[in-house]
Amino acid sequence: MHDAAILLSSTLDGILAYAAANRLEALGAVAGLACVGLLIRQSMWNWPLGIVYAGISVYLFADVPLYGQIVLNTYFLLMNLYGWGTWLRHVQHSEAPLEVTRTSSRTLAIVLALAAVGVGVRGVRFDQFTASRFPPADVGITLLSPAAMWLQARKKLESWIFWFVVNLASVVMFVATEQYFYVLLYAIYVPMAVEGYVGWQRTMARPAT
Repeated sequence: MHDAAILLSSTLDGILAYAAANRLEALGAVAGLACVGLLIRQSMWNWPLGIVYAGISVYLFADVPLYGQIVLNTYFLLMNLYGWGTWLRHVQHSEAPLEVTRTSSRTLAIVLALAAVGVGVRGVRFDQFTASRFPPADVGITLLSPAAMWLQARKKLESWIFWFVVNLASVVMFVATEQYFYVLLYAIYVPMAVEGYVGWQRTMARPAT
């Protein structure tokens, strides 16, 4: 028990020391966790926090560099605005929150096909024409995350499946690039994606449209 307490104390000290030395990365991690927590609860406030998280991420990834992540998080900035507007307009027009629904099989097949083709094409281009430190995961995340974000903005249940895959790939990539707050963040995101799927599934009210 004593050894476990020492290990826990040492781990916490290490985390606090890393946070002190990487304050912007720590702020991004906190904003990201809060964003996903609010998204699971279907709160409108997940969107402004998502904007903060994406903005910090663009700045940090420019230093690594991870070009796919820079493009991706710029897209996230725009999609957070789109998602915020979509949810807000629905409340204003119907006086009720946007409901969770399933994605139609046809739409899901199109999204998966486009992502698969994109991973192949972009993977070759990133490897040849950029200095990205981890092209395979960088490209895969870059292509799957926009699909997840689009589905999320439309409050589709399957968005959480996409996020689960993206989060696993992100853990691997951030270990390789030594961005440890992001490793911790995405490791926490993995079970949160499961929680989000289960929680949204319980509130579903109608079939896919």
